[in-house]
Amino acid sequence: MEEAPATEELHDDECGQIFETTHGRTPDGRYVVQLSLRRKVPELGDSYAYPARQFYWLERRLIADPSLREKYVSFMREYAELDHMERVEPPHNHSGCYYIPHHAVAVKFRVVFNASAPTTTGVSLNDIQLVGPTLQDPLINILFRFRRYRVAVTADIEKMFRQVLVATAHRDYQRIIWREYPSDELAVYRLKTVTYGMACSPYDAVRALQQCANDNYHAVPDEHQATEAREAILNAFYVDDFLTSCEDATKAVELANNVCIQYVCGPGIGFEMGPRG
Repeated sequence: MEEAPATEELHDDECGQIFETTHGRTPDGRYVVQLSLRRKVPELGDSYAYPARQFYWLERRLIADPSLREKYVSFMREYAELDHMERVEPPHNHSGCYYIPHHAVAVKFRVVFNASAPTTTGVSLNDIQLVGPTLQDPLINILFRFRRYRVAVTADIEKMFRQVLVATAHRDYQRIIWREYPSDELAVYRLKTVTYGMACSPYDAVRALQQCANDNYHAVPDEHQATEAREAILNAFYVDDFLTSCEDATKAVELANNVCIQYVCGPGIGFEMGPRG
């Protein structure tokens, strides 16, 4: 294209400004972000009724499929055990909140959170969020660099979105309905971390990763190695997947160690290395 397309969906300055002025960090190194909300937006209506109906439908489905129910309960238990969600007490005040419907995809099991569900005003949580610009290199560029040298280096960030906390002031936008057994009282929880399925989540997660690389630059004593590790984090990630290559195994191990040192905001990165045939 000779000219960039005109669009209202690119909010480079606004998303960057929100992150810069509101993000923080906990003592254990995790980043805390606010949701990137539009300034002038229609008002959210009541969002409880539809997710409640959705949950009752989900509950009947889980009762009819014990294997799916076991996976779903296990997923929710892990969410709570990792302190990625918290129970709301009392749960009866729904004003100023958004309830996210959730359901299962069974082919390759995962739980889907649907922040595009409309409220009684017809406005969803995703409608009032900024999407934000793409921050990472195009995949084709990453693949070319991955193929350049003899030793391949790959890694994955475990639960990338959930490594980043959502500020307490915005957690009521991430309420869900849940109970393990139909005989239990219906409970309300708040998701405490960045949630997959929300419009601003990819930007917030990637931006936190890149901020981590810049903030932890001096954690690597050697300045040249520190620069290489920071550039690798900034340029070799495609969302949560790390792909690069090095001239030899020694260089690959050095880079892997230094990237791990700079990335300290969560459980970490699992590296795999191997020479090409």
